Amino acid sequence: MTLRYSRQKIEAALQLLAEFEGASFPHTDSTKAVEELKALLKETSKQIGANAASVLTTQTEMEATTLISEILELLGVISNSANVRNSFEIHGPVHDLISRLLGDERAKFIVSFEWNYIPYTYPQTHPCLPSFVIIGLPASEASNALVLPVIGHELGHSLWRSGKFKSQFEAEINRSIIASIKGSYKSQYEAIFRRFGISADRCDEYQNIGTWSDAAEYAFSQVEEIFSDFTGLFIFGGSYLDSFEYLLSPALSPERTPDYPPVSLRAEHLRNYANKIGVAVESDFHSRFENQTNPFRSDSNDQLQMDLADEASSALVSSIADHVFNTCRGRGILPPSGDETNAILEMFLLGVPAEQTAGFGAILNAGWSAFKNASFMPKNNDADRIAAINELVLKSIEVFEIERMTKRDPKAKRT
Repeated sequence: MTLRYSRQKIEAALQLLAEFEGASFPHTDSTKAVEELKALLKETSKQIGANAASVLTTQTEMEATTLISEILELLGVISNSANVRNSFEIHGPVHDLISRLLGDERAKFIVSFEWNYIPYTYPQTHPCLPSFVIIGLPASEASNALVLPVIGHELGHSLWRSGKFKSQFEAEINRSIIASIKGSYKSQYEAIFRRFGISADRCDEYQNIGTWSDAAEYAFSQVEEIFSDFTGLFIFGGSYLDSFEYLLSPALSPERTPDYPPVSLRAEHLRNYANKIGVAVESDFHSRFENQTNPFRSDSNDQLQMDLADEASSALVSSIADHVFNTCRGRGILPPSGDETNAILEMFLLGVPAEQTAGFGAILNAGWSAFKNASFMPKNNDADRIAAINELVLKSIEVFEIERMTKRDPKAKRT
């Protein structure tokens, strides 16, 4: 019966995909994703159909069921991408930004929302949709234009993978961890070696023991997060700092995770990088984030691994900043202009959307500036003010996209 069941499960999923093919989406990238998923499942169906029951393996059936599970998860994201709570106006500008940032004209983009409060991304790594960058914002914030700069962080993850930056940082991370083991953490590691029955005089053979593999993995994850933060800051300037504070202060958990630097330390890195690239930032920005507790006992090997990772990632902050700066600037991406932000802000204070802007980063900066400006709708509450800012920001982005398409090709039309 297993073969019949597998075929039926695939047929049911194909019927669902056919329904999605007939659905209306605001942008064709969502439709293209459905088409690719359907083609992928049809190929699997052919493979199963070509096998007789006697040669069909359990592994093949498991792979088919796993594929259906992955497709259903993606269909949930694609379905949400058609919901009106999304800011459809940003699709064109973000799609263009992705193409330039990743150097990939074939890249496709889907913006959606999710039922968790932390934004997420599939940075062109999902095996079912390898050419897609998929970004989800918290459902309660998907209509809030002021949180859109966090998309820059999610794009940083895509840039990290497309540019194979992990391999570029591998040697630096290993050198930093080894230096720490030989230096300030030597006594702790000698104690760990003794646990493994290894004499302290063999400490220099650490590279053959692998006792710091967790530290390396934590460090890679932390460096990627810092890299993504810096990418978001470089693309969107001060509005990234504002959206970062909005979403992460206070942190969702009082306890940190070893895969991320503490939120307060991330904020400190952002403040320093902002000063380096000329983005205005309040000197007390990092102090607005509380200190998180450690997840491990202070005398544990896990804590030591995390300490080594923290030291390694912090030692590489300058190198990370240089990689982001050189990569973004080399692809024609620069932080938003302060002068243009101020010019757009003047229009917003008059209650009208901006025209003839150079990029939507400045539009988002002007939106945050309007929110923090006491003269913008001073008699209204924040909910009303944000609603008005949403209208101004999204209408300005829509005008920017129309102007951009017209300038590029008078006959061009983005769907």
